[in-house]
Amino acid sequence: MGLIKSLGDFGVGVAAFPEGHREAVSLDADAHVMKAKADAGADFAVTELFFRPADYLALVERCVAVGSTMPIIPGIMPITNLGQIKRFAELSGREVPPEVVARFEGVTEPADVRKVGVEIATEMCDALLGQGAPGLHFYTLNRSRATSDIYAALDLPA
Repeated sequence: MGLIKSLGDFGVGVAAFPEGHREAVSLDADAHVMKAKADAGADFAVTELFFRPADYLALVERCVAVGSTMPIIPGIMPITNLGQIKRFAELSGREVPPEVVARFEGVTEPADVRKVGVEIATEMCDALLGQGAPGLHFYTLNRSRATSDIYAALDLPA
């Protein structure tokens, strides 16, 4: 990262994994990798998509425990299509937690799926910000309406 930073005046962001990188030996080892990224010059991290605030909070705790104070920004992907999100999670070696899937039980209309997804993401964002997350990063897939709805529901200052 030193070489990258020597090329210009900009910040460097890196990836973070609330449930641990899928090739990590352990969650603690993954936290040490995060510290190494910070020590190498990373300014902040953005997480992959996740579905439980507790997973993000545990990641932050693990990183602090190994001496890393680099800001970790939670990556939020509102569920607007459950099948698509399940596939994304699968591709990253994860699964959508059963308690999240259960909230979509009996919901078949696309507008209703989107509504439930926005509710879930809004609850997550509210919890994350309430627990000190330094901000939020939204994976929008070029569809920002759900993100706008979440922002409005959070009642944050303009």
